[in-house]
Amino acid sequence: KNNRIALLVGVGNYKNEAARLDGPTEDVSALKKILIDKWGFTASNIQTLIDGQATQKNILNALENLQKRSKAGDNVFIYFSGHGTSAKDTNFYDVARLLPHTSGAFIPVDFVLPQEGKKLSEQDLKSSLVVGKWHLQPIIKELEKTRSVFVAIDTPYSGSFVAPDNYKNVVFLSASAEAETASDMGKGEAYLTLDGKPHGAFTNALLKTMQGVEDAD
Repeated sequence: KNNRIALLVGVGNYKNEAARLDGPTEDVSALKKILIDKWGFTASNIQTLIDGQATQKNILNALENLQKRSKAGDNVFIYFSGHGTSAKDTNFYDVARLLPHTSGAFIPVDFVLPQEGKKLSEQDLKSSLVVGKWHLQPIIKELEKTRSVFVAIDTPYSGSFVAPDNYKNVVFLSASAEAETASDMGKGEAYLTLDGKPHGAFTNALLKTMQGVEDAD
């Protein structure tokens, strides 16, 4: 029988205090619960990486493992919540300008900003960020040959994380366009969310739809 396999990644507890987010860990736990309660996933088929677990190395290993964890005919769900960047991200210019212009990137928990004046190389980014074009897209292309892939990204600048290539079996939802930030409904706005906990605004909408509280448009 066909299985449903998921990888859920959420980072809120970044080293840089100003960058911390309330939503991502709550996003992952709420999503995991809905996948099990409503969408026929078993807990053993859902891998989660949150905060300290979500290093670049662990995320890349988990992405590569999706091939082994699933088989032809399976449905694979990949989800990221946290900070993202792209070549269109002007706030992060020193880092972002080296990214491929067709691809956003996810910022893992162990990413460290370069020291003032230090120029980063493309290789530095390859070994510290999770970049759509370099890391995620090759895996999705392989998976979609024989599996259905659903990708949801709740980060700023995520529009091109999964570049709109000629995919046949991929559905991609993102919280923002390539040059756009995304909203986090933190502790102050949590009373507005589906379960009263902090969430990314995009994930809150996704949860409501998956729960059947709201219709998808």
